[in-house]
Amino acid sequence: MQSGPGELARRPMSGSYPGRDLIALAPAIVFGFLLCPWLDGSFHRARIRSASPHTFMVFGAAFLPMILFTCSYAAGGDIMIERLVLIQLALQATFTTGVHLKEAWTGGCDLESEDASSGRSAPPTTRRWTSALWIPALAIPLGALPLTADLSTYLRFLGLYGLAFPAYVLFFMIVGGRRAPSPLHWVVFLLILFPAGIAYDVGFVGDKPLAVPFTVSLLMLIGAAFWLISGEKDR
Repeated sequence: MQSGPGELARRPMSGSYPGRDLIALAPAIVFGFLLCPWLDGSFHRARIRSASPHTFMVFGAAFLPMILFTCSYAAGGDIMIERLVLIQLALQATFTTGVHLKEAWTGGCDLESEDASSGRSAPPTTRRWTSALWIPALAIPLGALPLTADLSTYLRFLGLYGLAFPAYVLFFMIVGGRRAPSPLHWVVFLLILFPAGIAYDVGFVGDKPLAVPFTVSLLMLIGAAFWLISGEKDR
């Protein structure tokens, strides 16, 4: 059984992926890094409330030290560094969870502006993502399970970040626009996502990393095809 910091408890720790394998996995990370901010309420708050698009440089300035810090402890072996890592992860998780719960509870700053102009003191519960409040409560006991304290769990999380969320943005927000997805759209989306998820799992956790860039390219082609089809229907 394994609990606590999981992979951080194994020392020394070093990377085991060859350079070409990391390059093969990079398209999924880029796919997620570019599209996942569309689902981030704090990003939209900065976009709406700020007078300059350069405000997003604040996010970059905040992320860069964390990325460099991650690179500094990647080799492992120093118990003091590992304690700092745990503190950094706890602070980051607390801040990020708090920011997202605020956006989920209020419905976003654009709806806050509408409520202020209409005189409402609080948004209707139908517009609040109150179900999101249960996610941290579920994540805590799940994180204590020995099954989750493994490197493959983290790699699958990266795969989810690079597949499910950006694919949702691609098909339902970029291609679909502001139209609410129908049940048929969800069925088609899940039918696309299931084999893509298998390919990602084979690429991230298995030994076939070339499956990842092929899958990302296929998703982009399918998204482009749907965009062309929807454009023809709107004419």
